[in-house]
Amino acid sequence: MSRARGRWMWTGAIALLGIAASCLLVCLTYELEHGDSWNVGEGAVFEEGARNVAVHELRPGNAVRIAVTVRNPGPLPIALDEVALSSPDVAVDAVTMLEHAGQSAECCRPEDATPFRPVTVGPNDQIMIWLALRVTGVNPYPPCSGFAVETADLRYHVLRFPRTQSLPLRTGIAFRTPCS
Repeated sequence: MSRARGRWMWTGAIALLGIAASCLLVCLTYELEHGDSWNVGEGAVFEEGARNVAVHELRPGNAVRIAVTVRNPGPLPIALDEVALSSPDVAVDAVTMLEHAGQSAECCRPEDATPFRPVTVGPNDQIMIWLALRVTGVNPYPPCSGFAVETADLRYHVLRFPRTQSLPLRTGIAFRTPCS
């Protein structure tokens, strides 16, 4: 083998290694965004001084449906596998979705949603996901106390590399007991 050919082989191998490392870095640092969200669940009250927190009554069995919009800023398509909440006091009873959520509230009604399934979200596209929540906590909470749900947990794949991300909700969801 000639020296010139050997150099080209090494140069090619180094270039391929650089491309592979770049792809891996992009996949491992890829982040989704919260899209345009407007639905914080029926019956929510925004307390004075509680900025961007929708407060619901804290009582076992209370059911609330909230919307989470997940936006893929690009440049790669992602495969969204799961959207969940990690709260010991709230169960997710149902997850539904509306693909290609668009850019305005008029497009997205919970009645038009279908059961959630793994879905591909293209670059610069977003998906609207509704979570039917139920308060499961059975411990009595003292007056004026409760808990908040501030993030949605996402599992997705970028170029077949698995990723998990806690996406902060644009509007936090709080459950509180009355202050009487």
